Amino acid sequence: MRYDLNTATLSLGAGRYTIEPALLDADLMAQIAAQPVSGPRVLAPHELRPPYLPEARFLASPWTPGRRAFLVLDSESAFLCDEAGRVLYGLPALKGLKAGAPQLLEGTLHHTAGPQALAKLLGDGGDAAAAAGLRFTITDLLNREDLSYPSRLAVARGLVRARRGIAVIKTQEISAPEEAMQLYTEWVEGAGADGLSLRAGALRYLVKPSLTLNAVILGYTVDRAGGDGVGALCLGLEREAGLYQIIGGCQRLSPESRRALLALLAPLKIEASFHQAGPGGAVYQWVEPKHHARLRAREARSAPPRVAARLTDVGWRSAGLMPSVHLSGLSFMRLSQAGEGVGLDQLGEGWPEALAATPMPDLPPSEVLRREVYTKRLGGQRAVRKLLMWRTNKDELDARYPAFVVHLTDYSPQRKAPLSRVVRLAPTLQDAHREFARLLDEHIKADWARQDLEAPPFELR
Repeated sequence: MRYDLNTATLSLGAGRYTIEPALLDADLMAQIAAQPVSGPRVLAPHELRPPYLPEARFLASPWTPGRRAFLVLDSESAFLCDEAGRVLYGLPALKGLKAGAPQLLEGTLHHTAGPQALAKLLGDGGDAAAAAGLRFTITDLLNREDLSYPSRLAVARGLVRARRGIAVIKTQEISAPEEAMQLYTEWVEGAGADGLSLRAGALRYLVKPSLTLNAVILGYTVDRAGGDGVGALCLGLEREAGLYQIIGGCQRLSPESRRALLALLAPLKIEASFHQAGPGGAVYQWVEPKHHARLRAREARSAPPRVAARLTDVGWRSAGLMPSVHLSGLSFMRLSQAGEGVGLDQLGEGWPEALAATPMPDLPPSEVLRREVYTKRLGGQRAVRKLLMWRTNKDELDARYPAFVVHLTDYSPQRKAPLSRVVRLAPTLQDAHREFARLLDEHIKADWARQDLEAPPFELR
């Protein structure tokens, strides 16, 4: 037996999925570990042209999101496993599947109901009805470098033949970007595939539908290069009137847009009770939500909870952490026209239900317990290190909050990335003081001068 049957498993209908790594075959594990893990370069449909997509003869395939997995065949049995060594066996699709000589095939494990259904099934298990949607699509036959890629796929088809639940990826050869666009239109926009995969030797591309949406501009940073334009925009989607879910920052802007946006936004600066750092570490300057941005993103996916901001008579206030969204490949297109919606509903009906969550109840503000600032001259410039310790006052109301937080902000103008941070959490006041002392010992030496401080000029939420 090439895997341990005594490892704890989840039930997937008639199949079993090991919770922990269960492979016993060290040679097989070494073969899997030796496979490259670099992903394809992701393109949007409008990038199906040089210089984004080079002129080459590609093999095109429809793409389905899922998890990388491996099909192991020998003369006795067949099973699936992942890179960590967790094993999936006993599925009806694997029954009777064998090979005269050991074979290792790479592919994608996915579910007909989508990635969330797959994640739930592999996380919690499921009955036969839930497991019936499992599919494995073979993308390569490994350890046969003597064969061309189309020949390896042909051998794979001979091994699995016509079998429900296991298939070899469909491929079509193309030689021009125009042909890639035609297949994208046919397979993705027409047949409902999630994307288009392109392969030419070591070149790998994945073409996915781009998402366009409108978001509220909540703040900005100043471009460090020249100081005459915006560096990044802080963006939000509206949950309800006056309440905006922060979705992150956008720094893909043209030079003309950077200068125009700085002139537009600088007069609108207002106060906020909390701080957020943009890409590169610079802290956002908050503005009145008078302008909306039209954005393009490659994809949207779930993100850890982020701050939701509420506009009040005295500026922005935190409404607490709420489920958010991550938009990859975010770029600024233009300012939105009046009347274009900026709500979460732009993300579509298939978005996780958590985004429909109601705002959290107001939580008590945090209490600053220690605050120390140290400076040092570096070649005519000043480096700053700030240490802050606070009690959240929220840990008994919301399990996502720690009891105490110790935070170091390190600013050095001579570094390529001037701003860095260290965050440490503590369950008790004694532990928090201990962490504070450790940060002092690690980061503050004799040549750092402590500065006299007044009370903190802001409220920690």
